[in-house]
Amino acid sequence: MADGEIYTVFVDSRPVLSLPMQPTDELAIVRNGVTFKVPPTSFSGAGTVTSISFAGDGTVFSNIPGAPVTTTGTLFPVLNTQLANTVLAGPATGGAALPTFRLMTPVDVSGFVTYVVPATGSTITASAGQGAFRINPAGALAVLHMVLPPIVSEGQIFEVSTTQDITAFDAAGAGTDSVVGTSGGPFVLAANGGSSWQARLSNTSWYPRY
Repeated sequence: MADGEIYTVFVDSRPVLSLPMQPTDELAIVRNGVTFKVPPTSFSGAGTVTSISFAGDGTVFSNIPGAPVTTTGTLFPVLNTQLANTVLAGPATGGAALPTFRLMTPVDVSGFVTYVVPATGSTITASAGQGAFRINPAGALAVLHMVLPPIVSEGQIFEVSTTQDITAFDAAGAGTDSVVGTSGGPFVLAANGGSSWQARLSNTSWYPRY
């Protein structure tokens, strides 16, 4: 286009402001009063799908294709059957990976309680994610040692309670975790009493709560 030339574009006798174009519209360009016409052109395409079906990933949904839809209809994904007490989750350990159905582990459920019947002089060790020990010995204990769970989060809480007197009870941190001050014992843990700690992640230490 040269300077000073005037162009006006019409689509099927309509100014361009009336777009969008229709498939059968005629395109006309007026240049300095001279009209150039472009025959109607179809801008739409057409195609057909004769059959479509759904096949799942084999984990959540069945990877066996369902009944195909050939005209109109609805696709219905079919869930895979799973073993009892399994959940869809990432790996229990290690790095990130695609989820699968698996049994839950103690780490999956932070704060679960474990009931124990220890003998005097023994050591009870909390699992990762565990929230409490309920100690139910056959009788009073002279000595009992406990290892707290690994510290994995700020403010993590652990509790212990007993149904029998424990004369000398002590608690230690797991690995390099520590227990602050005298809260690690040994101390008397009275029948129907208990003790609790809260974790500080920045220095991986357990602090007494009560």
